Amino acid sequence: MAVTYTLPQADDFVRLAERRADAISIYVATSPVVGERETSFTATKSAFDESLERIKARGASAAVRAKLDDEWRRIAADEQLWGNLAASLAIFVSPGFSEIFVLPNRLDNQLQVSDYFDIGQLLRAVTFPQEAYAVLLSANEWSLWFATATERAARVDVSADHPANLDEAMSRDPLIENERMGQRVGDAGETAQLEMYAKRVSDAVTTELAERDPSESDVVFVFASEPLLSMFMKRGVHQRVLLSVAGASDRLGAAVIDDSMRERLSEWNAHGAAEQVEEIADASGAGLVATELSTIAHAAAAGAVDTLVFAFTVDVNGTFDDASGSIEYAPENAQTMADGEPAYDLLSRIAVTVLQRGGTVTAVREDEVTSSVWNGTAIAGLRYALA
Repeated sequence: MAVTYTLPQADDFVRLAERRADAISIYVATSPVVGERETSFTATKSAFDESLERIKARGASAAVRAKLDDEWRRIAADEQLWGNLAASLAIFVSPGFSEIFVLPNRLDNQLQVSDYFDIGQLLRAVTFPQEAYAVLLSANEWSLWFATATERAARVDVSADHPANLDEAMSRDPLIENERMGQRVGDAGETAQLEMYAKRVSDAVTTELAERDPSESDVVFVFASEPLLSMFMKRGVHQRVLLSVAGASDRLGAAVIDDSMRERLSEWNAHGAAEQVEEIADASGAGLVATELSTIAHAAAAGAVDTLVFAFTVDVNGTFDDASGSIEYAPENAQTMADGEPAYDLLSRIAVTVLQRGGTVTAVREDEVTSSVWNGTAIAGLRYALA
């Protein structure tokens, strides 16, 4: 049994894409909160029990079912696994094989039993960046945080040369300031002080991130109340993308910060997916766009797909020949074909073929894209027009 706390790599997808008899794919939403881990375990066990019932109904031997049960027992007994949950688990089990990915992004509960693993949702984990920085800003203090694909948000140590709060930024003694309560400047003066503070913090964050993320690849969330929020957003952090999270930041705990960052990052990624679909659509006049799944499947097998955007939340069951590109749909989208053979998720299989042929894949939720060319299932940008 292999448990992975890092994001899957290209060779992981290739290995998981191999045909395997009695292949069980389980996705389950989990929680790192101690009090909710039992719920996560129960949901996973329930999904596995259901998968065994399906395999039994398909006529699997007692020996096969025993091997699968042995794999589950090893998973259930792994205290490190259940003590280090993130937002989701992706579990892949077949007789004599099991592999688990502990993922930071929230996926949907899903179960498939077939001759292939369903890695559609697993592709979602690597479709978009899963890390970001955050600035928590108030007059009392400011701090820099970082969340990664495998670690929850944590405070980052910054240089002591930076001002720690508004008082230090204005180089004033707070005790003396308290004695001058009746002599404070008016609203204009307070605004000027806050603007200067926002500038000083902006300069500090720019300096820190220039060392930590010189490629400027990570977005930055800004947790603050007005007017500091608008002042900081206007000032910016060099040329980085800033996403605001309005509200007082003084008493936010790490869990709340992380949850807010993940939620907003998902929104930002959805925006990126919509832009990607529009870029694909711009080439429609040259015959370089495919939206029919049968056409996409043939293009994928031929190595003609440069970019595939597909809805990992949509199940389209059937069979796919990755040599010819032919697909056959399961009756009523069932998990078995008309002849009783197991069906599987076509989108997942086609996506893997695109990757194996050197293309790129983007997994989205069906409602994240609102383009007029988006059919809610898939769209492909082609390297060349099909004959």
